[in-house]
Amino acid sequence: YLRDTALGRIINENTIKAINLIIQMNHSEIIQYFMDNTDYLKVLVSQMESENIDVKKDSILFLSELISCSKNVVQSRVTFNEVLCENGILPILSKLIGDNSDKNNDGNTNSISELININIVEIFISILSSVPLLIRQYWIHNQDQTMSQLANLLLFHNNFPIKYEISQIFKTLI
Repeated sequence: YLRDTALGRIINENTIKAINLIIQMNHSEIIQYFMDNTDYLKVLVSQMESENIDVKKDSILFLSELISCSKNVVQSRVTFNEVLCENGILPILSKLIGDNSDKNNDGNTNSISELININIVEIFISILSSVPLLIRQYWIHNQDQTMSQLANLLLFHNNFPIKYEISQIFKTLI
């Protein structure tokens, strides 16, 4: 953006490469911090179950940002998602997907719950794409109902972006 608009004359390709390298190094440090300090990660994951909608929303959005950062750090992406799974993200995601599939069949949702729904599905897709075997093992071992809950969301939810994201989950699974 800066190169194409305000600083077009100043920023060259080498500067862009340097900026991208700095961003990647910062993302790497952030992800490594959470992998080394799993207590913070456990708190973040537990806040996703909070009854307070603002705490739940903030924790889901923050986790979504962390996962987005991990996508830019190739060497840590799988490891970070494995650490998330070890810290109990899968049962919470399954519960949140189940809660949302039950509540959203009537079509009455607000923008906060839509934002939460979309981010939950995006988090799930990211974890699924990097560690599919862990998710499969979890589903088989726990006889998890997430697949049927996702199918219900796909069939009955009124929001097209959520339906699209869920179709991406099924595409990844197939």
